[in-house]
Amino acid sequence: MLGASERSDGKNAEEFVKEVLEIPEGFRILCMLAIGKPKEKIEPHSDEDYKKEFVERVHEEKF
Repeated sequence: MLGASERSDGKNAEEFVKEVLEIPEGFRILCMLAIGKPKEKIEPHSDEDYKKEFVERVHEEKF
């Protein structure tokens, strides 16, 4: 959860991101998606990985 982590300056993660991205008051950050190029080559998932039940692949809050 984005707002769950507390920074050393007293701001939570949502407040920090809102400040950096200059998001106006009254708006909330519901989701962030990191987009970029991987530093190293990562092997694709195997067919076996996709055969797992949905509940085994999706994690909420913790693993």
